[in-house]
Amino acid sequence: MDERLEKALQTSNFLASLNLIRKTTFEEFKQNLVFYHSGCSFLADLSFLTQIQTLKQSEFTAIVLDINNIPCYIDDLESFYQNCLSTYKLAVEEYHNKYQNIKKQRNIRNLIDL
Repeated sequence: MDERLEKALQTSNFLASLNLIRKTTFEEFKQNLVFYHSGCSFLADLSFLTQIQTLKQSEFTAIVLDINNIPCYIDDLESFYQNCLSTYKLAVEEYHNKYQNIKKQRNIRNLIDL
């Protein structure tokens, strides 16, 4: 095979592997955002954090919908907010660290080892 074609194929394979690992890492990040409270599932993303922050400024308790649209009574919004915030921070820090490792890789073997 022509050397240029072989190099192009290697580059193509590397980019395909890189994109697959990025997508997989992002999916792991989204899964790490899920947390549970009183039998309900919640997604600790920024919009949900903002919603809870707004509620806790005027209320001590609230009823919020989980990711399955099931209403859930929250009796202590402050602790619920802190739980949500810590879940978000842990997930985003882990995602950031993994993404930084991905950016440093320059060949397929190192990508697969991640």
